[in-house]
Amino acid sequence: MEDDVEAAGAKLDEEAIKSQMARPLEQLLREFAGMQTGRAAPSLLDSVLVECGEGGASLPLPSIAKVLAQGPQTLQVGCYDAAHVVATVAAIERSPLDLRAEQQGKLIKVSVPRATKESREQLAKHARTLADGARTAVRGVRQRAMKTAKGEASKEEVKRSEKKVEAATQAAINAIDGAIKAKEKDILTV
Repeated sequence: MEDDVEAAGAKLDEEAIKSQMARPLEQLLREFAGMQTGRAAPSLLDSVLVECGEGGASLPLPSIAKVLAQGPQTLQVGCYDAAHVVATVAAIERSPLDLRAEQQGKLIKVSVPRATKESREQLAKHARTLADGARTAVRGVRQRAMKTAKGEASKEEVKRSEKKVEAATQAAINAIDGAIKAKEKDILTV
């Protein structure tokens, strides 16, 4: 996938570049959704994998259960199949999210602990690190695209292609910056 820019040959494919530059932002937003900010959000459990015992397969929790917010500190998980309840409780407690799950019949109650000031600051720092990684990935796409742009036939086409690459890069970086500002505000707001 990373070679889509170079696979286009000497001709620059602007849409492929924009698509590649959007991928780091999409990944960043997925990682942000799974961050534990001290508030109950159904997307918090999206990254939890449940071992269903069917050939040792691990499935994402949202594919085997419905997750609802029951308040600012509580999630309710309802498994579609009652046989998955025990495995789901174990998977939630095993996850790095530091959550407590309690089985209540066919439902699971998940308590989300309040975040301390120190843990919020640490989480904001981790979010900034993730954003830096996304920016680096965008710059890698930019670098490959610039190599492709230099292969254009005329100097005018090279300059035009380079301007398009720079514009796409700046748009992707701005989107990442907007996402990190919003996430930091979300994390640091009590």
